[in-house]
Amino acid sequence: MLKKLMNQRLKSRIRIRTKLKFIFAGVISLIFVMGIITFFEFSKISKVRAAVSGDYRAVASGPWSSASTWQQYNGTSWVVNGTPAFGSGAIQIQSPYTVTVSANVAVDEVTLDAGATLSVATGIKLTVNDGT
Repeated sequence: MLKKLMNQRLKSRIRIRTKLKFIFAGVISLIFVMGIITFFEFSKISKVRAAVSGDYRAVASGPWSSASTWQQYNGTSWVVNGTPAFGSGAIQIQSPYTVTVSANVAVDEVTLDAGATLSVATGIKLTVNDGT
């Protein structure tokens, strides 16, 4: 009788340990899968583009017509050099800046980052030609 009781206890312990091993393996697998999902979700790379000579980027909020709102890439570095217009390279308005257009202007290849704002005054015409 005592032997039978000890065998039952031993089998019960083995069952509990086996269940715990399966639970532990399930938790480890879940953590691994969640880690992989998190890695790929937060490492998304949207469109990446290298700057080329003639590209402009907004570096401050302000009027489109102000040189202090913009920097131009000269092939090696970003410098203050006028304002973008049609025929300029890519024009990027970076977040969190707001660029205000208060005179008619024609441009192409304008990109607004998430969080950036391009404001066009009432009665003013912003023409975006053959670009985004």
